[in-house]
Amino acid sequence: MKIDPRPGEVYFVDLGLAAKARSILVVSIRDDQAPLAVITGLSFTRQYHRSPCEVVLPKLAWMRDQSYVNVQSLSGYKFVELQRLQGKLDAAVMGQVHQALRRWLGI
Repeated sequence: MKIDPRPGEVYFVDLGLAAKARSILVVSIRDDQAPLAVITGLSFTRQYHRSPCEVVLPKLAWMRDQSYVNVQSLSGYKFVELQRLQGKLDAAVMGQVHQALRRWLGI
C-alpha cells in the first residue's frame, strides 16, 4: 500500500522502542518535487493545559479518549513511519490548528 499523506489526515505512527506509538496529524502540503519523503505533523495527546498552543478535537471515532493537538509538538516524520490512515479532520478543526500554528510560529 502506497502512503500518500495529505494535510488534515491522521496517521498511526510507531516511533520505535524508546517512544510510544501515537496518532499524527499531517499539516504539511504535498510537494512531489521535495527531495525527502517526509511530512510535518503534530502529535495527539490526552493532556490539556488550556494553552493557546492546544486545539481541542471533537470526539473522533478512531480515538478512545478525548484528544488534543499541541502545536508545540511540530515534528518531521518519514513516510515509512506512517503505518495506517486513521481518519481526517474537517476544515473547521484544521482552521483552528492553522490559527494555533500561526500564533506559535509568529506568522
